Amino acid sequence: MTKDQIKHMVDRFLSWKLPENFRPDAGISFRAEYNENTPHPMKHEPSGTNLLDAVQAEAMVRHMIEGLTTAAPEVLEALLQCEDYFDNKADADCDQDGFIPNKEMVLLSKVREAISSVEGHTAPTGNSHVHPVFQSVLATIAPPAKPESGKL
Repeated sequence: MTKDQIKHMVDRFLSWKLPENFRPDAGISFRAEYNENTPHPMKHEPSGTNLLDAVQAEAMVRHMIEGLTTAAPEVLEALLQCEDYFDNKADADCDQDGFIPNKEMVLLSKVREAISSVEGHTAPTGNSHVHPVFQSVLATIAPPAKPESGKL
């Protein structure tokens, strides 16, 4: 889960209008209606909570999602099976223009990015998605491009 998703959850929690039957516990008192015997009776209609501030609510949300799997286990298992399948079929050719992955290698790269996403890791970058056998070959035939001077 991303920081933005957690912030969204915290903001939504803190802005949620408490239900009509809100009854806090642990000695906390709450009187929904007040000024009952005056010409201007009123009713408290709080939103969120005054028990937690935003920092505390974020800590609570992080506690709630700790260990939470972002995808069903079957999805990860299917992705791992796809990785194994494509890993056994990944190949590449090399011509005057450099390294040319076959369709299976391209799909393997996408499957590995999906696995990283599901597992909550940073997606692979550079040549880390390339089969180890081809990484050394790729490094010798297509070294990383150097930026032109004055350009990033």
